[in-house]
Amino acid sequence: SPPPSPPPPSPPSPPSPPAPPPLEVKGTNNPCFCRERAHACLVSDASISAAVAFGQCFLGAAAGQAGPGAARVPMSMLSAGDVVLAAQDTLTRVVVNQHALDDGSVSRMLTIAHARGSLALTADHVLRLDGEFAPARDAHVGALLSNGAPIDAVIDGRLCGVINPLTASGTILAADATGEPIIAATGNENLADVMLSAYPQYTLSYTLAYVFPHSVQAYYNEVLEPFFDVALPGLTACKVAAPRPVVALTLVVFDAALAAGLGGFALGLKGAAALAIVLAIVAKRRPA
Repeated sequence: SPPPSPPPPSPPSPPSPPAPPPLEVKGTNNPCFCRERAHACLVSDASISAAVAFGQCFLGAAAGQAGPGAARVPMSMLSAGDVVLAAQDTLTRVVVNQHALDDGSVSRMLTIAHARGSLALTADHVLRLDGEFAPARDAHVGALLSNGAPIDAVIDGRLCGVINPLTASGTILAADATGEPIIAATGNENLADVMLSAYPQYTLSYTLAYVFPHSVQAYYNEVLEPFFDVALPGLTACKVAAPRPVVALTLVVFDAALAAGLGGFALGLKGAAALAIVLAIVAKRRPA
């Protein structure tokens, strides 16, 4: 009998799906909280005190303090103009929420764990440790947090999406979805001294954010965030190296440029808004 016919050839394998784009790991100039985990106390009722808001956000029904005036919410829900807790007894206003539009970029986080909760943030993000503001990289087991709890563990290396609401006070009461909050600054170790000072309260930028919060948030999302992603490392280096009088003058010029840029943005002149900021940087770097 004739030999059996060979089996038909196998169909070609389907092409492999394209590899996903690599995660963008932001550097140390992007001080942020973990987008997927960080929460804050959003106060929606202007008549309640900070103490009542704290009870509603972080103590809740179990302590007989549930109410509609304040709620623990993900930081990604915050926007310019929102009122949040800066500390257990202090309210503050969000100036702008950085990274409000999730572009998929991530940063490496430190998770600060204590007996009553935890918080994940970048190593250069400043928080209160042993009664002083210090970068999270200085956190160590046994150091006291603002709520009086000692740190039980510092866990390094987690990649997480980024979020960072800037506040008028320079601080925010931050926590994971459960557990007690702790006080953190809303800037990194090179900028916290300015943000925690009285100076920002008198700037055009903060005033405009108070009067036109929705426009300021849109301006930041569309114009300033792409600009800062590129320029912030250089700006931070200049701030560290320059003499204090030069830094002070630069802050004033930069504040005026931001305000002018917002005016251009509000009039639909997005290119002019970006140009105003760039010109301010060029003028600052031009030798006297």
